[in-house]
Amino acid sequence: RALSNSSSSASATIKAYSPYLMPDLELHLIPTPGAKPEFLATVETPCLALPSKIVLEGYTRDAWAWKPHSAWQNATISPTTPKATSKLNGFVTYLKERHKCAYGRFSQTALLVISYIQSSSNNNTVTCRFTLDATEVPNCNVVKPKLNQKPSANTAALPKQQVTSKRKKSGILGNLLGAQERTEHCMDVTHV
Repeated sequence: RALSNSSSSASATIKAYSPYLMPDLELHLIPTPGAKPEFLATVETPCLALPSKIVLEGYTRDAWAWKPHSAWQNATISPTTPKATSKLNGFVTYLKERHKCAYGRFSQTALLVISYIQSSSNNNTVTCRFTLDATEVPNCNVVKPKLNQKPSANTAALPKQQVTSKRKKSGILGNLLGAQERTEHCMDVTHV
């Protein structure tokens, strides 16, 4: 037992002074929509394409998150401390129980997914996948593709309608009338 303790401290010493350290990645989690991100764990990743911080902003059960596709690149992350290992294992258990995948964007089109489907039974690593262009992933609705389309001739030629009343409406009936006018305006613009 003394031998195992000394070997683990020796490996920690070697790791601390190694010039070939894997970059650290801070994972943060938004527990409920609209809440502030909370720290989840610091992990090591062999992938240099990932940033130093990713906020896992949502969950999905959609197939794009767990089905194989050529746009995805697999990565294995390892917690840096025993506390991080415990928190990350608890998080993966949460995902497995609910058959969910957690995702987080780290640029306009880049996406990281931690799936409930884990390829290894090793409790010290977590399998995740990422893509630098999520628009290539079929049916991925998290990252919207850029639309560089010019407005059509029909919508560009329509004159903008003036608001019928400049006086601000108040009360329930005024709010209802204003909402009806806005709806009619939108319907006139879209049904040409």
